[in-house]
Amino acid sequence: MRSSAPDLLSESVSAILRGFQRSQGSSAAAQKTDLSLADWCAANVKIVDRQQWTLEDNPPLEAIYRDQCQLDGSHRGMAVIKGAQTRLSVYQFLKQLWRMARFSLNIGYYLPDQRMAFAFSGQRFRKIAETIPALKQQRRGDDTENLQIQTFGDSTIYWQWMGGKATTDALPLDALVFDEVRKMAIEDVMETEERLSGNTRFQFVDFISTAGYPDGDIDFIVKKRSDRRLWHSDCRCPEGVVLSDHFRPEAIECIREDQHTGEVFYFCQRCNARVNPLRPKVMGEFAGWRPETPGAELRGYHFPQTISTTVSPASMLRSYRTASAMGGSAMERLFQNKIGKPFVSPDKIICTLDHLRACEDPTLSWERSGHNYFLGADQMGGSIYAVVKKLLPNMKSQLVHLAVFEGKDAFDGLYALMRAFDISVAVVDEMINYNEAHKLSMSFPGRVFLASYHENDKMIRWLDRDGDIAADERRSARAIVNPYRVHLDRTKILEWSLKRYVNRENVIPNPLALCAEMIWEGTRQWVLICEQVLYTHLTHIVREKEAVGDESGGKYRIVFRNIGLDPHFVHSNAYCDAAMARTERMANVVMAEVV
Repeated sequence: MRSSAPDLLSESVSAILRGFQRSQGSSAAAQKTDLSLADWCAANVKIVDRQQWTLEDNPPLEAIYRDQCQLDGSHRGMAVIKGAQTRLSVYQFLKQLWRMARFSLNIGYYLPDQRMAFAFSGQRFRKIAETIPALKQQRRGDDTENLQIQTFGDSTIYWQWMGGKATTDALPLDALVFDEVRKMAIEDVMETEERLSGNTRFQFVDFISTAGYPDGDIDFIVKKRSDRRLWHSDCRCPEGVVLSDHFRPEAIECIREDQHTGEVFYFCQRCNARVNPLRPKVMGEFAGWRPETPGAELRGYHFPQTISTTVSPASMLRSYRTASAMGGSAMERLFQNKIGKPFVSPDKIICTLDHLRACEDPTLSWERSGHNYFLGADQMGGSIYAVVKKLLPNMKSQLVHLAVFEGKDAFDGLYALMRAFDISVAVVDEMINYNEAHKLSMSFPGRVFLASYHENDKMIRWLDRDGDIAADERRSARAIVNPYRVHLDRTKILEWSLKRYVNRENVIPNPLALCAEMIWEGTRQWVLICEQVLYTHLTHIVREKEAVGDESGGKYRIVFRNIGLDPHFVHSNAYCDAAMARTERMANVVMAEVV
């Protein structure tokens, strides 16, 4: 299951369109600059965030400002994964102002939520624009108090957030910026990016974010789509040293503290040379920044605090020692916010590969048929992920079959499983293809229940038998058409289901003995569906605290977040466990285990 597709931040659609019409209808467009971004900033930008703006003595940042990849056509855009407070958000603000000063275009600037969009628009971007006289004169008077739309001459920037309510797919955009990608669903980002597909003018796209989880969000984009440029600091080694590569949770291998003077400095462990992190290593055609995967679609940069002009080696060492002493999420924050590298704290992952290995019984075989088994199925678009289990006398459950059905006939696979395994109870995701799911449920009345996630006091609510369900819910259109539905509390059911692996309450047959052909990692191929797919899904979801409302209020709730891919088998596995919980024997276990 996933959230709705992202839409434009909305005061109203009409207000957005009026802004677009104004920008298109300007008859007295201001003269455009022909300066590069770096030269335009040097000529026009003085103060940013109450600090003197300068690129002097900052070769890593200056090189990014002077990167003309989007103008010379070598790359469609940029992807930057960074540490916090490295001045890269300021770079994006100035880049959009320069674009509007150089071109006539419309920019969509995306942020994770409305609060952040308004803060960036009103408290940061607008204040920077007001310090630049040439742009201040072009600012439209009726936009001065608008946090959603800001127009300069014949160019407009639209401040947007993921998941807004207004539908603006038809609004022409020439450039997209995704800021703080780590807090966005990668599927939503890619769907929004499609809005540039019909544009024949620019198609500029930029991604920028502090680091998040491995293989997810910004890390996915940088790894899969960019040329991944790393900063090589000068030392005696032929390729210099990438300082951020020498930070590990167990130790820092690039910072030394003089025992006599107390001085803290960077050094290269290989050649033992003292290192100035900002001094670039010249490597043939490259100086400092060098791509790991040349020729990729996007220009990619990794910008850690080790190459920041405002963060000293001593500060980095103190932060590391503090994180080491605190443990847990403190080390995660250190790597994400200071080293700019994706990291997940081990205590956030409920189910690990070691837990799954402990559940294996290689003497057991996968089954093709059975009697009185249970089914869970999660659907997404044209794919269905199915888990079949049987309940053992000791109240453990055994995996007996896994399947992925793809294409327009995917539901035919569920009909086949219902018959082959004589399924007693199936719990099937009711969305996205509700009609097909409803038809399946009606074909097996009282055996197939349609599932949806709701915040509940109870982990599982069967709508056909729960006396606590409100009368208006029982009278709802869907309940009248199909009474065989179940509401699941997402957090409770996922945690309980995953912990059944942790507690060795699931038995897994030989994980190398079940193969399937499916789309995996972007291509159709034969895979070990248990070893490769199920295990990857079960270990790529984390449990974390999320602030409720303003973080200053101190209220939090527990949520589950995906690491990279959408782990469909996590949900189908939980649905299958819910199906077993409908039996009287298992229901008693659930009541005893879940508070």
